[in-house]
Amino acid sequence: MSKNKNKPEDTSVLPSFPNRRAVLLHLKEAGFQVSRAKFYRDCEKGTIRVSPDGSVLESEVRVYATGLKRIEGNIEDLSDIQSIKGKKEVEKLEEQIKKLRYEREKDQEKYVLKKEVDLKIISTLTVMDIHFRQLIDMNMTDICRIMGGDIKKMNDAKDFMEQLVDEMMNKIAIADTFSLEYEDI
Repeated sequence: MSKNKNKPEDTSVLPSFPNRRAVLLHLKEAGFQVSRAKFYRDCEKGTIRVSPDGSVLESEVRVYATGLKRIEGNIEDLSDIQSIKGKKEVEKLEEQIKKLRYEREKDQEKYVLKKEVDLKIISTLTVMDIHFRQLIDMNMTDICRIMGGDIKKMNDAKDFMEQLVDEMMNKIAIADTFSLEYEDI
């Protein structure tokens, strides 16, 4: 009770358990030896005070637990509900901040979507492939002269060069990872 005997304490802001069953389960999980019958009997005797709405203040549970035999654990195992709630809220806020930071950095183009990178790589490789094949076609007479001057071997040389380009492009296409380095100019 508060100083004013007509008004009961407002227990809604204090950490509490919703009901006696929750207290009993929490005590057992914390390693205290307490039977259901003894606990409910102690509640009826007033050893542990139960609010009119059925909730039990954490401070009442801590005081009650000091008189119980411990199988394992200790009184400190009864963690502060408010601190747990506060930690969870902080974790949630940190996750929200990380998400917002990522979205902002993505908007600032510090991150590139994998899909965009893949499209860029594919388009670059396609341009390279076309360019290599054009080089072969344009320089085939020079290649033939180098190969002994027999123009009849031009198609064989072209096929050979295209085969080399195909092998090169296949090796590039099979690669699972690509390293991209960006430099600010």
